[in-house]
Amino acid sequence: MWIIISLATAATLAVVNLADKRLLDRHLPSLDCLYVWVAFALVIYIVAAVGIFGVPTDTSAPYVFAALGSGLTLGIGYALLFVALKIDEASRAVAISQVYPIVVALLAVPFLGEQLNAFQWAAILLVVLGTILISLPVSPGGLVAPRLSRAVPASLASGMFIGVGIFAAKIALEEGSFVTVFIYQQVGTLLAFPALLPSAGVCATGEGDAQHPNGSPADCG
Repeated sequence: MWIIISLATAATLAVVNLADKRLLDRHLPSLDCLYVWVAFALVIYIVAAVGIFGVPTDTSAPYVFAALGSGLTLGIGYALLFVALKIDEASRAVAISQVYPIVVALLAVPFLGEQLNAFQWAAILLVVLGTILISLPVSPGGLVAPRLSRAVPASLASGMFIGVGIFAAKIALEEGSFVTVFIYQQVGTLLAFPALLPSAGVCATGEGDAQHPNGSPADCG
């Protein structure tokens, strides 16, 4: 059952990432606009969840902070992924960001007491190798160029932040219910995007901005 849910989640995220890439390339003048729309959607999620379930009070402060921290790091991670999508191909940017299972594993072993066998460590090494290979651009002749794509730093940082966010969510769920962690996590994520708005304009100078050289949140939509 969990395998089916995981595959469905991966498929949904793939569609969302493709939609984000198309919005950034064709319809939005800058990253600022996407950040504004994401923040607006998060507000709707939070208000709807609180309206249905009420303000959560069943979790102690340390686990509330873990949920907030989870949302904050996830928000930063996804914001960095948007940067990578803006300046690189979706297939490469998203693939490189998928290093987050490695981050989760490296944190879970020492801090949560989880154990990985030799085959699982070998799988992690394969993920690392695949990430290195896919980060190398391919020349028109089909040869791998000996240089990294411009989006690699943002994609890698995205995966690291997302991994930390998932790890923090695991800690929060040790005491908090799914609904409680979801609400506080969304609040944490909401805090990330407005904080990134002043720097987003700098990131929005990649390809596709020629038609909107002075794009700003006020121009969104």
